[in-house]
Amino acid sequence: MPEDGEMHVDAARRWAVNLSVETSPVAYDLESAATHEIGHVLGLNHSSLRSSVTYPSLGHRKRKVRFNVYDVQGIQELFS
Repeated sequence: MPEDGEMHVDAARRWAVNLSVETSPVAYDLESAATHEIGHVLGLNHSSLRSSVTYPSLGHRKRKVRFNVYDVQGIQELFS
């Protein structure tokens, strides 16, 4: 988990800003990756729940950009 607020994005991956425009079958959604990393910056660890933005992996061409109820509860507990 980044303690200094920095986010890491692997340059070796194919990143897409818009999956409807990017045609690569191995593209990763950049907004989803950023949301995942923001979850870590806010203090969340990886989650075992597939619906969580901090689930450890995201498949090619998948989007996950909304914190689920458990993500929100975890963040609220950290900041209460």
